[in-house]
Amino acid sequence: MKHKLQETYERMFGSLNERVTVSDNDVLLDKKNKSWTIEQNDITKALNKDSKIVKHVGKKYLKGSYFDGLDLVADNNDGTTLATLKWTWKLKDLKKAILKSNPARWEE
Repeated sequence: MKHKLQETYERMFGSLNERVTVSDNDVLLDKKNKSWTIEQNDITKALNKDSKIVKHVGKKYLKGSYFDGLDLVADNNDGTTLATLKWTWKLKDLKKAILKSNPARWEE
């Protein structure tokens, strides 16, 4: 038997066990509504699962990365911007931008 709070949560937000997967062809931002089409947390989780991105950025900088507006910010002491999103970008475009950036400056 489910707890009443769990039933209410699932009715409002979906299953607690529901996993969101983000593919490379998913558009990240809705230009028309000026909003995110995918949760920012789900985007950072997808980046952390990509071995090329983890190797390029470094696990310790990528693990706690976050979005500040349209900037993806590394989890380092100076808050280095890894990439700045554009409205029409898909996940694969964000990955390309990260891979083009220079990780040596993040470690300074």
